[in-house]
Amino acid sequence: MVEKKEIVIIGAGAAGVGMGVTLTELGITDFVILEKEKVGNSFANWPKETRFITPSFTSNGFGMSDLNAVAVDTSPAYTLGKERLSGTDYAEYLQLVSDEYHLPLKTGCTVKTIKKEKKNYLIETTKGTISTNYLIFAVGEFSFPAKTSIEGADRFGLHYGEVISWEEIEGEHQTIIGGNESAIDAALELAKLGKDVSIYTKSSGLDSREADPSIRLSPYTRQRFFIYM
Repeated sequence: MVEKKEIVIIGAGAAGVGMGVTLTELGITDFVILEKEKVGNSFANWPKETRFITPSFTSNGFGMSDLNAVAVDTSPAYTLGKERLSGTDYAEYLQLVSDEYHLPLKTGCTVKTIKKEKKNYLIETTKGTISTNYLIFAVGEFSFPAKTSIEGADRFGLHYGEVISWEEIEGEHQTIIGGNESAIDAALELAKLGKDVSIYTKSSGLDSREADPSIRLSPYTRQRFFIYM
């Protein structure tokens, strides 16, 4: 039997939960969020030492939302009592938001195929088939580590998203490929453990004066770089 929904959101991370909250606040209830693991799974799989580069602060009281909030009236800082959130912290926050807004979630639900049929999309999942008018992808890149752009990386390299803890990385000499947030964070964590770290990159946000935060390193990362490196 085919289940019918007006809107289907794939992914229950920050984007998926945030979109679910927005739809709920607009009075739209005929939707479902599909998640192959659990709410905030990508965040929960961050290396345990990783912290948000943007601080959380309870600024709701004077009309400013917490920078890391996915719902205007919520604050990770207020809820968790922390400024620098770990991935596990943020996954907990996303689950709490999902519960508070009673978001319609299907966790442990893997999308197998998506087909376009006239005006609808037919989505086959491990928990049945859904027909929907609107399909929203809210799947982050962290869930799908790209290791094919460099020959041999898939056999010899370890992607940032595959690291459970930097303490588990063996060997005194480590090579980092990349020059932005994840690469510099990896280098810093390994250096803190006394590792000899080399960084290879075509470009780096370390010296960039761009205002775009996807190009320029965050102040948090720059400060740590000059302390440990």
